Amino acid sequence: MLAVCDGNNGCNQEFNLEKLEIEQLDDGIEKTYFKCPNCGKEFIAFYTDEAIRNKQKKIRKLKDANKIERLKKHTAIDMNVLRKRIEQEVI
Repeated sequence: MLAVCDGNNGCNQEFNLEKLEIEQLDDGIEKTYFKCPNCGKEFIAFYTDEAIRNKQKKIRKLKDANKIERLKKHTAIDMNVLRKRIEQEVI
C-alpha cells in the first residue's frame, strides 16, 4: 500500500507500506503502527486491549452481516476511546 509521510515533522516522501509493527504496552494494550523508512516518523494506526481483540475475533467468526457491522461499530468506538486515553497519558 502506498503511504505519504505527512503531518508534523514529516518528510513528505511516498513509500510502500509493507507491514505494521506491534508494540506491547502496559495493561495488555498493543500499539499497532508503522514508520516512514525515509525519516523514521512513527504513525499510529490503532491501539487495542484484550476486550477489543476479543471483539475482533468474534467479527472474524460471524457470518451475519448485520451483526458484523454492529460489532464493528462498537469496536471502533472502543478503539477511539482507548486511543484518546493512551494519548492523553503520554502528553
